[in-house]
Amino acid sequence: MSRRTFSEPLLVGTLGLILFVQILDVVIMYPLGALMMNSLHFNLQAFTVLVAAYSISAAVAGVIFSFFIDYFERRRTLMITITGFAVATLLCGLVQTPYAFLICRCIAGVFGGILAAQIQTIVADVIPVERRGRAMGTIMTAHSLSSILGIPLSLLLAEHAGWRAPFVAVAVIAALLLIATHYIVPVLNEQLPSKQTINMKKACQHWVSVMSIPAYRAGLLLGVANMLAIFMVLGLCVPYIANNLGFGAADLSLIYLVGGSITLITSRLIGWLSDAYHPVSVFTALCIFGTLWMAGMTVFPLLPFGITVAYAAVLMMFNNGRIISASVVVSKISKPESRGTLMAIQSALQQIAIGIGVILSGLLVETGPQGEVLHYPRTA
Repeated sequence: MSRRTFSEPLLVGTLGLILFVQILDVVIMYPLGALMMNSLHFNLQAFTVLVAAYSISAAVAGVIFSFFIDYFERRRTLMITITGFAVATLLCGLVQTPYAFLICRCIAGVFGGILAAQIQTIVADVIPVERRGRAMGTIMTAHSLSSILGIPLSLLLAEHAGWRAPFVAVAVIAALLLIATHYIVPVLNEQLPSKQTINMKKACQHWVSVMSIPAYRAGLLLGVANMLAIFMVLGLCVPYIANNLGFGAADLSLIYLVGGSITLITSRLIGWLSDAYHPVSVFTALCIFGTLWMAGMTVFPLLPFGITVAYAAVLMMFNNGRIISASVVVSKISKPESRGTLMAIQSALQQIAIGIGVILSGLLVETGPQGEVLHYPRTA
């Protein structure tokens, strides 16, 4: 049962990079949306379905995975998941029709959705509770890096090699991280209940016992409400900035660069605050101010580009902070023997919330004659 010696900074950095490619695989859909719609010939409503397909398939996989995750060694499971994720993402860059892309996105969602849960589970397993918020904050800088490096480089790749190139690049990076995982992530099997054969009855009993804990249910509800609120607005934020305000791909890259740079700094700060103070208090404060800021985004007028960049960057800071503090809340209330199940359920429910949020946003708005987003304030 003993685990080999490992470097905590190296482990946290590796897990952060894995989360980076998983997040990038999700978010590159937004800036590449216009190119994909022109290439594969589908409309804005179909685009929201393609985005939501990833989240919905991730949710279904997460629910199924949550029954069994605590019965398997963590590193081996993580490596299998990374492999499936890399293959599915590669296929996304090779397909020729929107229907084939939809199928590949669903497969990518199956593996990508449970990646985040596995990463959070490993962090909670190996990082002491007094440093867990900072570790979570460091790993969550993956959101920032995806904005600073991932999206601008993806747009650059797409501009020179087509929209397929970023998906192929993500798959290649994931394959390299698979090798790193083997050497850096320690074997983690202390949570295993026994060497007995797993059966569905035991798995169901374990799942029910986890869901029967009131603190767990409250943490899960908090995460669901948070993601639903964020993605109701965020799902159409890029089309609104591009089509309503008239900013191009280079402008969007700069917005992501500035916003990502700010959240790169604030991610660690929010992690530190979540350790120093009660994470629920940190989450509540970010949620109040972040909600007001998101409502402002839905009615944002055409202003000088610098003001638009600043406003969008602060919005990214609030959203990122809400996700970090909510994750810290759940990680700190979880117990080792049920942590994997709880994190998988959390990931599944959050993916459902993201999918529902994006689909609802698509239903609440309309597409104007020039591709502009009409009735955007309804999403707030």
